[in-house]
Amino acid sequence: MLGKIIKNEFKSTYKLILSILGLLLLLSVMGGISVRSLAMTSEKVSVASVLGTVLYFLSFVAVFIIVIVYVGQRFYKTMFSTQGYLTHTLPVKESSIFNGKLLVSFIWVFSVFLMIFVSLLIMGSIASDGKLFSILVNEVWTEFVQDFYEEFNINVISFLWKIVLSILLGIVYMLLWIFTSLSVGQLSNKHRIAASVFTGIGIYIVEEIFSVLFIVSIAKKAESFVETAERAGKFLNENLWIGMGYMVLSIAIMYTVCMLINKKKLNLE
Repeated sequence: MLGKIIKNEFKSTYKLILSILGLLLLLSVMGGISVRSLAMTSEKVSVASVLGTVLYFLSFVAVFIIVIVYVGQRFYKTMFSTQGYLTHTLPVKESSIFNGKLLVSFIWVFSVFLMIFVSLLIMGSIASDGKLFSILVNEVWTEFVQDFYEEFNINVISFLWKIVLSILLGIVYMLLWIFTSLSVGQLSNKHRIAASVFTGIGIYIVEEIFSVLFIVSIAKKAESFVETAERAGKFLNENLWIGMGYMVLSIAIMYTVCMLINKKKLNLE
C-alpha cells in the first residue's frame, strides 16, 4: 500500500514541481547570458546584465521557498483539514500515509537542490563559452584533490560523500521540522496555523540552544586539534560525524512525535 500512496502523491504534485524545475533550466540559460554580458563595455548592457544576474540568483531562494511552502501546505491540507477525513479513511496504516508523504516531499526537495546545482553548471558553461567543464575537471578538481589531501590528509571523495549525506539528512530534518510543527499545531482548536508557527519557532530555538552548546564544546577542543593541518582534518572529520549523529537523533525524535500525533491525536477540522 505504501507504493500506492507514493504513486498518488507523485500524481498529485508533479505538475507544479516539474514546472518549477523547467523554469530553473530556463533561468540558467538567461543567467548564463547575463553573466557573460557583464564583460561588455556598454553601460546599458552592464546594468541589464547585473540585474539579470541578481535576479537569477534570487530565483534560487524564491524557488526553494515556493517548494517548501507547497509541500507543507499539501501535508496540512491532506492530513489535518477536511480533506484529511478522506485520507485517514483509506485502508492504509497511518505510518504508510505519513512515510509516503515524507518520501515524496524529500524527493521533490532534493530534486530542486539537484536542479539548482545543474542550473549553476549550465549557467557557468554558457558564461565561460563552454570551457567550464574542462576547467573544473582538468584544473580546479585535480589541484583541489591534491592540495586538500596534502594539507589535511583527508580523502576528498570520502569527505564529499559525508557532505552529501549531511545535505540529505538536512533535507529530512527540515521536512520533519515542518511536519512536526504542523502536527502539533493542529492539536489547537483555534488558530492552528499560528500554533504551528509558534511550535516551529519553539523547536528552532531549542535546536539553536543545543547547537550553541555543541559549538562551545568543540571550540574548547579546537585549539589543540588545529596545531597541524593533519589534526585539523581529523577534527573536521570527527565533527562531521558528530553533527550527522545529532541530526539523526533530532530526526528520530520529530518522526516519533509525528507518528504518535497522527496515530492517536488527530484533531481534524
